[in-house]
Amino acid sequence: MIKYLLATGVATAVLVTSACSSDESSGNEEASSEESGSSEESNDSSNKESNDDEPTQEELEQQEQELEEREQALEEEEASQEEAEAEEEGADAEEAPADGSSDGTSTENLRENIGETYTNELGETTLAKVGEEDVETSSGPIDMTLSEVSTWDTTLSTDYQQILEMPADITYVQVRVTAENTSEEDISFYPDQSTISTSEGDQVDANMFMSNSFGTEFLAETEKEGYVYFLLPDAEADAIESIRFTTDAPFSEETFEPVDGAEDIDEEIEVTD
Repeated sequence: MIKYLLATGVATAVLVTSACSSDESSGNEEASSEESGSSEESNDSSNKESNDDEPTQEELEQQEQELEEREQALEEEEASQEEAEAEEEGADAEEAPADGSSDGTSTENLRENIGETYTNELGETTLAKVGEEDVETSSGPIDMTLSEVSTWDTTLSTDYQQILEMPADITYVQVRVTAENTSEEDISFYPDQSTISTSEGDQVDANMFMSNSFGTEFLAETEKEGYVYFLLPDAEADAIESIRFTTDAPFSEETFEPVDGAEDIDEEIEVTD
């Protein structure tokens, strides 16, 4: 009897233990299945989010178009800036006299720049000497002033060597001429076709390419002015001590004879450093 009970208890215990183990295994499988399902859902969600982060073809094309527009805008801005700089340089070149003087308005202002070197399209120029004073003269109805008379050491740019047919190193003389026809008659006068000679024995006519063109018909009671340039390929600017300036008398457009007893203009200007 006792043996039977013991045997029965053992069997019962084994059955209970087996049932519990089976329940735990089943529970573990369900938990594992749930975790697996959760993991798959998590992966699917992650993959979906990753796919959502990737730009679409339409977005890529839009980004590429925006990039091209920015690059085009930058190129246009650079081109505009270069054009503005070129216009500014062109304006400076037109406003500044070839001598490079501070304001091109008086001999005294020019004298302040003796020894200064300037670089422009002509080349590299150094102001050597300036006339001691302005010269006022007249011929018939013409009243004329010679100012800013000066000598310059110059190294011409390659382009201007070809244009002027001159060697690289030259001297040039500058004269600013102001002329007024005081009569009530129209006359002809050509101060831009003057001639100079120097204390060093050089004689040369005005260079028509470099000089301002203002010599022609002077209408009644009118005034004109301009710069006249004389190129001296074999002279030294520092060696010149004086300049003789000559130009033909004003004449009548009808008779081609000097008007009102006018005579050729002939003036000597001392230059100093």
